[in-house]
Amino acid sequence: MDKQTYDYLIVGQGLAGTLLANELLKLNAKVFVVDNPSGQSASKVAAGIFNPITGKRFVKTWLCDEIYPTIIPFYQSIEAEFKVKFLNLNPIFRPAANIKEQNQIIEISERADAEQFVDFVKSPTEIAEATRLNFGGLITKIGGWLDTNLFLEVFKEYFFKKDIYESNIFDVEQLIITKNNLIWQNKIFKNVIFCEGYGAIENKYFNWLPFNA
Repeated sequence: MDKQTYDYLIVGQGLAGTLLANELLKLNAKVFVVDNPSGQSASKVAAGIFNPITGKRFVKTWLCDEIYPTIIPFYQSIEAEFKVKFLNLNPIFRPAANIKEQNQIIEISERADAEQFVDFVKSPTEIAEATRLNFGGLITKIGGWLDTNLFLEVFKEYFFKKDIYESNIFDVEQLIITKNNLIWQNKIFKNVIFCEGYGAIENKYFNWLPFNA
């Protein structure tokens, strides 16, 4: 029996593996996804919150200007395709604990590169009563959360129906590397992409990296 041939083997069906597999499929690539059924990945336990302003210094998140304008239309397009609600848009309010934080919030909310993301809130009655607010706070204009568990389950079913998904513990020692391709479980791949998150610490190809456990 001839071995099946694929362009990509994707190890891990967290957010990274799921989105990568979906984008590759749109490019007509042949993809196969394997995921550990008992693995506690970060994606499966994540709250899914996205917030453009974070940290004790109220700074913009990494690649904020590039990523945040695309988040909402990107996930809404997937919702429309699958007819499932994943994305929940909610402003995120963060009160200032003292005058120093108040000044930091005012400063960032007045910056030209941040004003599209946040506003300074001057103790509105409804927020003040709920939070005992004395110094105002910051409210995001773009914020919310993704139902990551539902998102992953919908895509798991989608991959399964396309016969490109296997729930299995991936043993890297079973991956055979030849001059021209890779072989795993009687399947041939041109490329393998590991989307294992912190699980890469147990992968012999990456365990030499200085992971911060």
